[in-house]
Amino acid sequence: MSDSKLLNGTVYELKYVDVFWEMYLPDSRNFTPEARQYSIAGWALLAQKWVHYDGALKLALGAISLNTIGQELGKQWMIQEGRELYGAALQDWSGHVSGEEAIMMLTKPENYINRDAHDLLCDGRLRSSTFARKKCFFNDHAWKTVPWWRIRKTEKDKLIDIILEVPELLESLDNTISTYDGEQHIVNMQTLSARLLRCEEQLENWQKQASQQLMIGEETQDATGLAASHLMSIYWAYRVLIRGVLENYQFYQEIPASAISLSEMRDNILRRTVRFSSAKSGWFGKQIIGFPVGVAMRFAPPARTGEYPAICETVSARLS
Repeated sequence: MSDSKLLNGTVYELKYVDVFWEMYLPDSRNFTPEARQYSIAGWALLAQKWVHYDGALKLALGAISLNTIGQELGKQWMIQEGRELYGAALQDWSGHVSGEEAIMMLTKPENYINRDAHDLLCDGRLRSSTFARKKCFFNDHAWKTVPWWRIRKTEKDKLIDIILEVPELLESLDNTISTYDGEQHIVNMQTLSARLLRCEEQLENWQKQASQQLMIGEETQDATGLAASHLMSIYWAYRVLIRGVLENYQFYQEIPASAISLSEMRDNILRRTVRFSSAKSGWFGKQIIGFPVGVAMRFAPPARTGEYPAICETVSARLS
């Protein structure tokens, strides 16, 4: 029987999606409540739950699974079948989904109080802020409070509350730079500097409050440890980003002399790449480390990257 004939029936029935999950996040089946409170892998867990009930989701996951596994194994027929399935999934999906964030904007925070919707919101908030340089509606007070009326905020939720301030700060920076107007420009930059320092202080306070819990989490060698390490990498990425902006625009006089250095922040990210590059972390580990490593290499590239996994040199080469 040829490879392509194996596609009789649905991809999901032939367990390609199951194979994908095993390769994407090996410990996903063992995601405990402790791991979930740190992780942004909630979408993957919900997808495994709802794929049985949503035809479009089944098509989309089948397409992703075939394409990804095909690339890993060098099977061109799988890549091609994955692309064809993806096209069908897009047509089906576009009928009732016009983008996760757009849909949320048309609803109310009250819609995200209950478990599954709440979990999607928690993960979606972070994705909306990554690489963004414009204020997001998630930073509004109602979106930071109402969905947690019945559910206690995790340390991840508290961290993302602070992170959501950053895109708005970067938008203010862009606007201030593009509209130079003499003395007012200086005032605006000083105001922005104070806001950036305040955000950095909030991040530092978060770490002080959460450090013991996260330290214990990172010590475990399972999904909980991976999730805790990822959360700390995100934390350090935003510390690097804010400090990098402050130094790039020469706000040195505003930075306390006792503050941790930019290179120390960077190393707190890069030393964690060993864990994310391990086979046990699967494709998930390699995917999630891209943003923290990219920020670290952008604002504080080390003189030598040989002591870190290859992903550091790859990111450094792309940024140069």
